[in-house]
Amino acid sequence: MPQYRDNLNVLRRAFPQPVSDQEHDAWFVFSVLRALDRVDAMKSQRPILGEPQQIDFSKATAATVPDEMSTVELVSRNLVDHLAGMFIWGHPRSQVNVINPPCIPGILGTLLPAIYNPNLCSEEASRGVALAEAEVISMTARLMGYDPNSSGGIFTFGGTGTLLYAIRLGIEKAVPGAMQNGIHGEMPVVVCSDQAHYANKTAASWLGLGAKSVIKIPTAPNNEIRTCLLESELRRLLKEGRRIACIVATMGTTDAFGLDHLEKIRELRDALVHEFSLDYVPHLHADAVIGWA
Repeated sequence: MPQYRDNLNVLRRAFPQPVSDQEHDAWFVFSVLRALDRVDAMKSQRPILGEPQQIDFSKATAATVPDEMSTVELVSRNLVDHLAGMFIWGHPRSQVNVINPPCIPGILGTLLPAIYNPNLCSEEASRGVALAEAEVISMTARLMGYDPNSSGGIFTFGGTGTLLYAIRLGIEKAVPGAMQNGIHGEMPVVVCSDQAHYANKTAASWLGLGAKSVIKIPTAPNNEIRTCLLESELRRLLKEGRRIACIVATMGTTDAFGLDHLEKIRELRDALVHEFSLDYVPHLHADAVIGWA
């Protein structure tokens, strides 16, 4: 029983208190500050935290869950140590891919939900956080020229999740009832440029279309999809009776920031729908995960 009580006290100390407790609240803030101080001590004129470490993934297989309970202090130190050698994206000497530096309001936007863990599955479990989601969707709709009263959106776990939803919507348009009945016969295809993100293949694989159902179109030297080749390939697919689930326009490639001509692609799609008398309209997705930023 004494050991249980000791463990219970350590466990309780590791959680924010549900009611105001000045002593515990101060210790919570101090724990965060102590971790930040340790990170700050790793900074230098170089665009990395601490010293680069050679990662040996073979050692990961030896990792075990400790028999004894740890403390907030030890876990904090361990977490900070795992940042050693990481790039500081906002450093003036850092230019790595297109990863953006987080801003302080954005960090707070992550910290506060991390403390109280709102569940966006319903407004009863998330209250104003659910409202914030709806507000951001309306803001984005207006920026894109959509009517917020007749448009909608959804938060995803990243670029792959965004494409997952887009292709899934496209499948339902190309094969109505697929959500309930599955896909029978020849798989519909996804069409994108050869500079499009590899997440297109990931999402197509997860949805059961298969990576081979992703058709790549050559790009120009500026990384823009060649719309003339896109047209000829779409014609070929439609003449063969293939259904086009989704056309993905890349609005900012991850290396050279190539931009596909979205308006031309939409005009081309609409013209082909009319010419081939399609009973559906292939979904057009603007992959602006990078271009949006």
